Amino acid sequence: EFGEKFERFWRVEHPARGRVVEVVADFWHFRYVENPGAAFGFLSRSDSPWRTPFFLVVAVVACFVVLSLYRESKPTQVTLRLALAMILGGAIGNFVDRLRLGYVIDFIDWHWYDAYTWPTFNIADSGISVGVVLMFFEMLKQAKAEKQAAAEASADKAKNG
Repeated sequence: EFGEKFERFWRVEHPARGRVVEVVADFWHFRYVENPGAAFGFLSRSDSPWRTPFFLVVAVVACFVVLSLYRESKPTQVTLRLALAMILGGAIGNFVDRLRLGYVIDFIDWHWYDAYTWPTFNIADSGISVGVVLMFFEMLKQAKAEKQAAAEASADKAKNG
């Protein structure tokens, strides 16, 4: 029944903390981490009475900004719309964790032996990161198109006049 599944989801039973599942030796593990901060643990050690409300407000504002950008985009801007959808999905995912738990659950741990370690992250973080990269490439593409259009307009003006 949906109500029972939702109740279990909302109250959450955490996996064993400290248990690590090796996916690829010396490269990729699943490791349960409670991250009260933002990306890379930013503000994770700050005073908790204001930290969670701050991140909840930031997530809501970010969602409204992303939705606004999506509404202003054109249907032909497929890459931009995909990027915005990924960012929105990630923001909502982290928002739900933070709302119900007061922190975000990170679990993907990438490292190169013991020499290099990437901060533990989750699927929502991946959506946000990939979305931002896609937006960056879309902005570069747009800037190139605008520069080309300006050059063509300048050439036409010089030619005609």
